[in-house]
Amino acid sequence: MALSGYTAHGFRADRKSFCLSITFICLFQVNLSHLSLSDSDGVRFTKTFAEVFENRAFRPVKNFSQTLDINITINLHAILGLDEKQEILTTYIWMEQSWFHDFLVWDPSDFSGKEFVALPKEKLWIPDTLILEMVDEDTSPEVPYLYVHHTGKVIYGKPLRIVSSCNLNVLDFPFDIQKCPLSASLITLQDYDAKLHLKRTSEEVTSKSKKIFASKGEWELLQIEASEQKFLDDWASYHYVSWEVTIKRRPMFYIVNLLIPSAFLMATDIMSFYLPTHSFDRASFKMTLMLGYSVFLVIVKDLLPSNSTHTPLIVCHEEPCQRPY
Repeated sequence: MALSGYTAHGFRADRKSFCLSITFICLFQVNLSHLSLSDSDGVRFTKTFAEVFENRAFRPVKNFSQTLDINITINLHAILGLDEKQEILTTYIWMEQSWFHDFLVWDPSDFSGKEFVALPKEKLWIPDTLILEMVDEDTSPEVPYLYVHHTGKVIYGKPLRIVSSCNLNVLDFPFDIQKCPLSASLITLQDYDAKLHLKRTSEEVTSKSKKIFASKGEWELLQIEASEQKFLDDWASYHYVSWEVTIKRRPMFYIVNLLIPSAFLMATDIMSFYLPTHSFDRASFKMTLMLGYSVFLVIVKDLLPSNSTHTPLIVCHEEPCQRPY
């Protein structure tokens, strides 16, 4: 009797659990029947702007006579090197461009309140902006995405490893200050098609670059001057923006390894004149100094910058130097 009661009680408990399980499965299937991949916000967004993505080869303006304004700015992250012989500056910057897309505007309430969307850069039109002073291929990593705001604003940022030409003046080496230009321009679009404008002033670019400047090597960032320019060709005109990067060499390494030993040799050479004229020690001492000068010049040869236009004042005792005007 006890066994039968226990069996009945166990059956009632198992029956209750079974009913709850069936109810949960039915509710899950009902909810799942309302969900579909085709109803997701991403798919609906792609279908809504499918025509925009297909016509990405054209400027995103409603009228071809309309000029597209593109705001551009840079942030200098590091100075990787400066080759005085070839007059080449290697820098690492972050360049950001923004413009408005007339056909990529939506109401955030239609897509779950989404205001920003990250899209592959192959989906949209991108300006063909190029650094004019570049003399080598850019080897920086590619950024596959760009950001689009619901108002139509497109923000595209990418890193650039720029190897650019720079006219150097090494006359005051190692206390020299160099000014190297970086100019950005559109290659195929003329000024009535698109214009580049500065997004930040010179003070803002300099302040931001100094905060994120990662290089603690030979060069120190002083200032970045930004300006808008216009280039006139035979049959067209182009707008471009220019940044003049002013950098200063940190001289401590050269003071310790170049100036102090050179000054010591010069002082020793001057003191040698106080030795007796006919002394044998004076002749051997002068020969030792000449040998020291020769070895010193061989050692510091790689430290001195070579330039075809100007010679550093520090080596002017060997050849005449003229200060440029």
